Amino acid sequence: MMLGYSYTSSAHVALDNPVGGETFTVGQTVTIQWHITIPHNTLNWDLLFSADGGVTWTYIYQDLPVGNSSYQWTVPSTLTTQARVSVIQDNSGTDYQDESNNFTIQAAPVPPAIIQGATSISIEANLAEQDAAIQTWLDNHGGATATGSCGTLNWSDNFTALSDQCGSTGSALVTFTATDQCGNTFTSATLTVVDTSPPLIFIPATDTEVECDGNGNTDLFNTWLGNVGFAFAADAGGDASWTANYSGLSNGCGMTGFTLVIFTASDDCGNTQSTSATFTITDQLAPVIVTNAQAITIECGTPNTQVALQAWLDNFGGAVANDQCSGIFWTNNFPGLPDTCTGTFSWPVTFTATDECGNSNTTSAIITLLGTSGTSGPTPADLAFTISPNPVHQTLYVNFENLYTNVVRLSLFDSYGRLLSSYTETLGEIAIPVSSYSQGIYFIRAETAQGVSTRKLLIE
Repeated sequence: MMLGYSYTSSAHVALDNPVGGETFTVGQTVTIQWHITIPHNTLNWDLLFSADGGVTWTYIYQDLPVGNSSYQWTVPSTLTTQARVSVIQDNSGTDYQDESNNFTIQAAPVPPAIIQGATSISIEANLAEQDAAIQTWLDNHGGATATGSCGTLNWSDNFTALSDQCGSTGSALVTFTATDQCGNTFTSATLTVVDTSPPLIFIPATDTEVECDGNGNTDLFNTWLGNVGFAFAADAGGDASWTANYSGLSNGCGMTGFTLVIFTASDDCGNTQSTSATFTITDQLAPVIVTNAQAITIECGTPNTQVALQAWLDNFGGAVANDQCSGIFWTNNFPGLPDTCTGTFSWPVTFTATDECGNSNTTSAIITLLGTSGTSGPTPADLAFTISPNPVHQTLYVNFENLYTNVVRLSLFDSYGRLLSSYTETLGEIAIPVSSYSQGIYFIRAETAQGVSTRKLLIE
């Protein structure tokens, strides 16, 4: 307001603050202070403000009680370099006044303003890379941007560590603060490290096949299990642990069989990946002949001939065999007693020991049945005959060197002693077709009045 009266220039009141030259900020509290230099009958005080170097004035406070000598003034929002304040001593007589020189009122400092708030982030757990990813997010203020008008803008954050969750995962609420000379402002976002990826199996489990040891191959199986089937897995977010799931061994021949084992790799957060392989116990070894069959001579025609013969056969000719994986059953190729005991009968008997998986081994011995003429029967030369070719493919030719009779009975047996064919001939050379028979070992027996003789042949 314009004052409608004039003031004396005599200093009866003196303004102590402000005096001029100061710089104040809008909204700032300034103490206007004065003192009386010449006492009067003062009624009250008036405080005034000018924004134009004293050309115009407005009241700050009117009729302030006389006992005051200061006032807490809030700087107005008028920006100027010609601000002044004045104090008027209202007296019962003449009023007196004092005023400051020009001072400045500036805008209140404006703190930085967030333009783009920080954005929460979720990072996949990876011990080798997650720290760098976290630091990149922090260095980028979580993606936040801000503007400021008071010098350099500096960013800081309060991140210390992630919460302790599974593996290397966790979370943290991070506050980013933008600061300049006029103050600061902040924005917050959540940093989360998650683990959603299962362990990676670099080497799958490997099938293993072992020879049966008769004890379940427990040590080898446990070693294989302990090495997780020789599989290898790793997890980017931490350690991987293994479990194995399997049922019992399948029921194979003897003590053989197999089991399918599922190996599962798990990380600390419960993510899993599996690989499977088969542990197989096989039996590829034939029984071991510990004691070979022993030759025997039995007098033909006596009351116990059949009993002695059967006992020798049932005892496998005295042979003994072992198999570490299964039981053994025996067979032999003995064709049966001859039709007559008039001559001496000799036959090579092959005993075959076969295990439950079909593996077999053999041992042979000759059984001799003495004819009624005792040991005075024909000599080997008397029964000598040849067979050719041997091995044979199509036709087998049998030739006798010395015969007391022209009648010959030939019999062809397989390796199990089964009669396949027989011939009664009066010729010196006998031809036997064999092309219809399977490849393998066979026996041909010649019977004459002089006795019996046997040869082994191979059909290919």
